[in-house]
Amino acid sequence: MAKMKVRARAVDMLGRQQITGIPTAIHELFKNAHDAYADNVDVDYFRKDELFILRDDGIGMSRNDFETKWLTLGTESKVNANTETSFVPRGKTRRVTMGEKGIGRLAIATIGRQVLVMTRALRENGLSDLTVALIHWKLFEIPGIDLSDIDIPILDIPAGQLPSIETINSLKASIKTNVTALGTKVSDSDAQIIDDDLNKLSFSPDIIANHLAGPSLTNGSGTHFYILPTDTILQNDIDAESEDEASNIQKMLLGFSNTMFGGSQIVMRTSFKDHLLNGAINEMIGGETFFTPEEFDIADQHVEGSFDEFGQFTGKVSIYHQPEKSHVIHWPNSNGMKTACGPFKIRFAYLQGEPKESLVPIDKYGGLFAKGTKFGGLYIYRDGVRVLPYGRADSDFLEIERRRSKSASDAFFSYRRIFGAIEITHDKNPLLIEKAGREGFRENIAFRQMKEILINFLKQLVLDFFRDISLDSEFFDIKNELKREAELLKKREKLVSERKRSFSDALNKFFTKLEKGEFVREANFIRELIHKELEAIKEIADPNLAANELLKTESLAKEKISSLVTDITLSRPRGVGMSRNVIADWDSYQKNKIKLDEELIRPLEKELDELITHINDSHVGLNRRVRVAHQLDLDKKLVQRKGAALKREVNDQLSLFQSELQDVLTGKLKSLNTSVANVLIDFERSSTAELSEKDLHEKQLGWEGSIEQALEETESYLSGLRDQMKDLTQSLQEGDMLGGETLAALENKSESYKEQVDRYFEFAQVGMALGVVQHEFSTTVKRIKSCISDLRPWAEGTTELNPLYSDIRHNFEHLESYLEFFTPLNRRLHRKAKDLNGQEIVRYLVDVFEDRLNRHEIKLITTLNFSAHTVNAYPSTILPVFVNLVDNAIHWLNYANNDNKEIYLDATDEGYIVSNNGPGIAHRDADQIFNFGVTRKSNGRGMGLYISREALNRDGFDLKLLTSGEEENPQFLITTTNKNSIEVEDLDEGE
Repeated sequence: MAKMKVRARAVDMLGRQQITGIPTAIHELFKNAHDAYADNVDVDYFRKDELFILRDDGIGMSRNDFETKWLTLGTESKVNANTETSFVPRGKTRRVTMGEKGIGRLAIATIGRQVLVMTRALRENGLSDLTVALIHWKLFEIPGIDLSDIDIPILDIPAGQLPSIETINSLKASIKTNVTALGTKVSDSDAQIIDDDLNKLSFSPDIIANHLAGPSLTNGSGTHFYILPTDTILQNDIDAESEDEASNIQKMLLGFSNTMFGGSQIVMRTSFKDHLLNGAINEMIGGETFFTPEEFDIADQHVEGSFDEFGQFTGKVSIYHQPEKSHVIHWPNSNGMKTACGPFKIRFAYLQGEPKESLVPIDKYGGLFAKGTKFGGLYIYRDGVRVLPYGRADSDFLEIERRRSKSASDAFFSYRRIFGAIEITHDKNPLLIEKAGREGFRENIAFRQMKEILINFLKQLVLDFFRDISLDSEFFDIKNELKREAELLKKREKLVSERKRSFSDALNKFFTKLEKGEFVREANFIRELIHKELEAIKEIADPNLAANELLKTESLAKEKISSLVTDITLSRPRGVGMSRNVIADWDSYQKNKIKLDEELIRPLEKELDELITHINDSHVGLNRRVRVAHQLDLDKKLVQRKGAALKREVNDQLSLFQSELQDVLTGKLKSLNTSVANVLIDFERSSTAELSEKDLHEKQLGWEGSIEQALEETESYLSGLRDQMKDLTQSLQEGDMLGGETLAALENKSESYKEQVDRYFEFAQVGMALGVVQHEFSTTVKRIKSCISDLRPWAEGTTELNPLYSDIRHNFEHLESYLEFFTPLNRRLHRKAKDLNGQEIVRYLVDVFEDRLNRHEIKLITTLNFSAHTVNAYPSTILPVFVNLVDNAIHWLNYANNDNKEIYLDATDEGYIVSNNGPGIAHRDADQIFNFGVTRKSNGRGMGLYISREALNRDGFDLKLLTSGEEENPQFLITTTNKNSIEVEDLDEGE
């Protein structure tokens, strides 16, 4: 009798050659983890080492399971898994098994040629020992080798331990022995490949596992795969990502469990961490990469319901967050017969394509739109697990975009702005069968029926709600109102933008003149001019002529000073909201205006008045009352001229307004009359004799409806116009400048919120990143703290070691004090206040900046006062402030046209002074530089001075700017008079 033999290549053909790519292979391993009741599956890909690690926390496998099931092709272990009574972990409900063919595990070969498998079982009797095996898939690609020729080395390791490097070497030796035994069946080139791969396996899993959070085999169950080396195409699958296109990894692995709806929908959480060459970690699929329940809820339109066994839809539709409406959609091809596809559910949300048509907050719209562009689509989930490839942009199996390309108005839906799920089950939809290569469902009658039902559903849904001819007009009513509001805002923005720009230009012009000293020069010019005029009066012999010239000179002085005041004075446009920066400039302007008035204008007026009075008393003898009367008369004429000019301008605008208003009224009423006339013409042209009573009634309703619509549109417009006129009248009566102040206040708020969104969006991302860092960093922080505590006794007893200990401690406190501003760590390092003198501060700054100071040829100069000045404080509070100030000084000194660049450190009784001979800080910035987000650096974030001052204030100190002006060297004062008492704390972490 002959027997059939199985070549080892059958494994390669059934596994690697059947899987369409690495993302699909990983998805298969995710499904295996799901079947093993895992709650979490974590992938870590280390590019530098070409190491791929997949870990789950499922029920794992015993050695017997591994040999009789995992290493057995086509095993029946999953064939009846959905009906048999098998082990279910305590506290969990039975899961529907995803795999049935018993070959999904062979997908590992697609990821890489060599895999170290570690698995630990959880059963009724508790946790088992660890089973470890090493497989090199290259052996299964070689022709002429039978499956029975290949040995798989397997070892058991006591519970709670991971394989050591010695254990790994033992497994490697077994494979090398097997290759040698196969002799000439393995070519020299194949043997060399296997040997090279085995040599790369030179790590100990226990060391790697200690640095990875998540599933662990030392204190839990699960199955872990260490694949090395990986196929080079894996990096391409990760890197092939753009703004509009997701990477292959994301396309296939995102949304493995349905996270869009939250709650019980999330069967198993997945993550894929890409460890880059620079040490950074890129989370590809975890966290909020995919659509979240919050994003689903804020979308504009929502549809939810189910299709029964006859393909008929019953569900609810919500338009723009309005109350849900019950709705049914008929599928005409049932013919009273149950469908082959079976009943299923659908739930999706839709985002409008333009912000002006959407109710999604503007700060969230962009992010949600970007997600839709990359990940949008209708996904299919079977028992809570995604079915590939549905949901991908290139898997529009319902032809949504094809119909839209033919007629956007008729199709309405865009595939990438839909996000939702079609939900099926193993029990109710057994004839929806996946292809062997996981490329979707087989094109059988069940799948074709489901596709036909869904296409009919989407078409009818558009007809019922999203067409201008739809009986339900709610969508278009709200959409048109949103568009109208957006257009009004756009018109308003256009109206005020010129006034905003002019005001901003005026502020810039003021500060430019202030920095260049033009106001002071103009004051000096006036002073010299009046001096010359008065000297000339002293030479006039005729008393009357001298008196007349004196009055002229006094008027000239008033006129020139008034002109200077006018040049200095700016009026903020009323009824116009301003941005945060312009408001800050306006506040700075007002302070500088007061300063100019007190230090320049008033002294000049007083000086010239005293000088004119002196000349009058000594040479002319005019009565003071005569001088005052003369000046008041000139003021009166000036006011009359300005008043008349303003009156003319207001009257001109009033005439223009009346003319425009009359044109609008005439046009609207004419349009209304035309609409009515057209209806009457249509009536006269219609033969009613041949119409039935019912048809005539419908015609009548149509004619009356057209008249009512025309009247409603005209009435709505003119009523709004009337209300505006009433508001205008009321505003005039109340002195509210036509309601402008209220509108300006609202616009100020709006501008502020928009800027906060723009400013904080990036910082929010930083905060999220730091949240991840905190999770990974917390263990390291504790270890560092423990090491510092252990080092302390040695440092205190060793003179040479103590300075190094202090530096390590202070630098760690420095790092932690900065991190504290962004995200609270689990425990903050308890710090210790100490007496810190200037010499210690200088030594610290030199350690940090010596290379940069030398490279940029900058001198760090300290005074004796600085060296001797001492403050009792936390070094982690004081030292970062000096670092920030010196870092800023180095930056700006590089912009200075100065061959002798210097930074000065001095001290007074108030505290430390840090200054430099670089460019000064403009007057307009003097009150702003300590605000969060304010910076003049091209790539700055505006955080350093803000954080420094906040840290000092928290400990009772302060940071001030002593000098301002572009021509003044900047000086900062760190006040060291502590308002609070600083408690001395131990380094020990405590509870």
